[in-house]
Amino acid sequence: MKNHHIRSKLRRFLCLAAALLMLWPQTVTAGGHITAAEKSYTVTQGGMLKIPLEEVFTDREGHALTYSVVKDDRNQATTNISGSTYFFTSRTAGEYAPVVAASCGQEQAEVTLHITVEPGAEGDPRQYGYDETPAGEVTVYVTVSSDGVPLMGKDGTLLMGLPVKVPYFDLADYGRQDLYRCATQDGKGGYVGDTVIERPTLLHLYICLLERHYMGLPAEKCGKGTSGLIGHRDDDHPVMNINGEVAYESRFGALQLTGSSTSIYMKEFWGHDENLMYYRNHMFPLMDTGWGSTCDYILLSDGDTIDVAMFTDWSFYNNGGAFCCFDQDSYTVTAGKPLTVQTLKYDTKSVSDGGTESFTPIDKLTLGVYNNSSECVYEPSGENGSYTVVLDKPGTYYLLGIDPNAGTEAARCAPAVARVTVRDVGAAPEGGDVNWDGAVNVEDMQALFGHLCGESPLTGELLTAADFNGDGAVDILDYQALYMRLLSAQKN
Repeated sequence: MKNHHIRSKLRRFLCLAAALLMLWPQTVTAGGHITAAEKSYTVTQGGMLKIPLEEVFTDREGHALTYSVVKDDRNQATTNISGSTYFFTSRTAGEYAPVVAASCGQEQAEVTLHITVEPGAEGDPRQYGYDETPAGEVTVYVTVSSDGVPLMGKDGTLLMGLPVKVPYFDLADYGRQDLYRCATQDGKGGYVGDTVIERPTLLHLYICLLERHYMGLPAEKCGKGTSGLIGHRDDDHPVMNINGEVAYESRFGALQLTGSSTSIYMKEFWGHDENLMYYRNHMFPLMDTGWGSTCDYILLSDGDTIDVAMFTDWSFYNNGGAFCCFDQDSYTVTAGKPLTVQTLKYDTKSVSDGGTESFTPIDKLTLGVYNNSSECVYEPSGENGSYTVVLDKPGTYYLLGIDPNAGTEAARCAPAVARVTVRDVGAAPEGGDVNWDGAVNVEDMQALFGHLCGESPLTGELLTAADFNGDGAVDILDYQALYMRLLSAQKN
């Protein structure tokens, strides 16, 4: 009994000692001179956690250390380790325990990092808004820029608010059937099943845009899978911007994709490296809470605007970076009458990283009105983000607002672009031609919807054109009447 009592007391002591050790700061060692202290971190869902590993590992003998990932524990970062920094992100809240290692070439130490991913904000519904119904073709408006200045295509086309008809085609023609867009639940989140949505995605747009304006192929040969786009290089021709200047030397491929479905990464694009971002309708596109969507996931709709911005400075996105726009994507004005516009920005730094995910005024842009020959023909004046210009000659123009450091490594902002239609004095739009582009189509429905919900109020002749049923009021009945006309025209 005495021996049993002693053993019992000994077991209690050992248990107590073990419990105390669990509370004691843990250190992992290998060979004695590399040590690593376990630490805890917190990040918001979808946010990027950056852990300096030189603050985690110590080599008492002063050896240079190299780092690696032993276990990523569902980490969904594109790059796990760059130099001495470990990157961690997850689209799912919860507790994670990735394991990283440091080596001096002779010995190695491992450590577990304890990471708590807290729930993030849902975001603006407009950051999703993907139409999963079939569509054989959509028309979108595209701006491609480098260091804040829109580019010029190989054929001289200005890639500035450019209308592009994007057809749906089988990605298997390019060997990328693994990137089919499938159905989701409620238009967001991961795929549910394997039903393919036969509607153009942003990836379809990029393929056609690159073939047509980077490679210089005729339109009828684009989207066919025969261009050799994947792996194509054009080192002999520098990429030009709309000012006729060399934007950058084309030292990379036309398109190189890494990653997998819903998480692809454009390693090379338009002869440029991966230092770029793309926005849909001037907003950061989302797939899920706090989680950005990639070009294979983003479904396109008529009237969408797509901004692709490449930069020289690798820290542009968290150092004042923003995508800029005007309060409207298109304006119609009578010759000789003033046009007043507002400049806005949407930060590239997410809320989870300390930014603001909303449109806010920006007053530092340099504004100009350009014709189709890339000539600046008018210069709006104003302050506090509000600018006014009088256009006295009928025609179609492009309103451009650029970073004051545009064209240099100091550029941080993607340009704001809008189309301006100047009509003759006394001209009036046809009933239903709400955007006054000479046609009554789905874009007019979008313009009318913007008016009805208060986002883009119509005035003057456009308000008159919006009274489609002629009852003296602009309301949902006009929207319904316009819809029925377009539906009837489609059937006929």
